[in-house]
Amino acid sequence: ERPFACPQCGRCFSSRPNLIAHAKAHAGARPFACEQCGRGFSRKSHLARHQAVHTGTRPHACAQCGKRFSSKTNLARHQAVHTGHRPYICTQCGKSFSRKTHLLRH
Repeated sequence: ERPFACPQCGRCFSSRPNLIAHAKAHAGARPFACEQCGRGFSRKSHLARHQAVHTGTRPHACAQCGKRFSSKTNLARHQAVHTGHRPYICTQCGKSFSRKTHLLRH
């Protein structure tokens, strides 16, 4: 359950601290900077995830096909390929998508 909604973009969060951290990004606050490229992030965890871009580290492997990912989130998204899970359905044509962004782009 994600009862905390951002008034600016509508994104929902499971806790108030996560919503507050998200709201800081809207305000432009990015206090965590990458030492390699200078890109700023609103959360320390986002900086850590980004650093895999520079190191090439991909510690999360798909149990089905062995493909490796830099984050658990990307691995979980990939697994829809194997499960066929496509929960986002176009109300106009019925086509289904594994990601909300793909539905919105459609």
